[in-house]
Amino acid sequence: MDVTKYMAKSFIKPDDVRVPQRERIVNVYRSDRYDCLVLELESGDQLSLNPITTRVLEKTYGTESDRWRGHVIELSCRRYKTTDGEEKDTVDAKPISSPKQTTEPDDENPF
Repeated sequence: MDVTKYMAKSFIKPDDVRVPQRERIVNVYRSDRYDCLVLELESGDQLSLNPITTRVLEKTYGTESDRWRGHVIELSCRRYKTTDGEEKDTVDAKPISSPKQTTEPDDENPF
């Protein structure tokens, strides 16, 4: 029996992407808990987007999140300084596939 449908979905953390990895966006939705977007990835993991990462993806894939599906992004760990000067790690998402490149099926080209 395949147990994947019973597994909890995990959110990607900086330690998960110390070595950069590529993921395909399966779905984008608004978090019920926080004021942010969440990417559901092909691996089954999820990524909460901060405003900067949201802006980076929007500049490449547009303002309609439905058009983000099927695109490949690279996830990596990045350090930043807080306003208090403390260094922290965050997950960075960089667009890999071009805006026209997607594997999302459509009515004219289902495969």
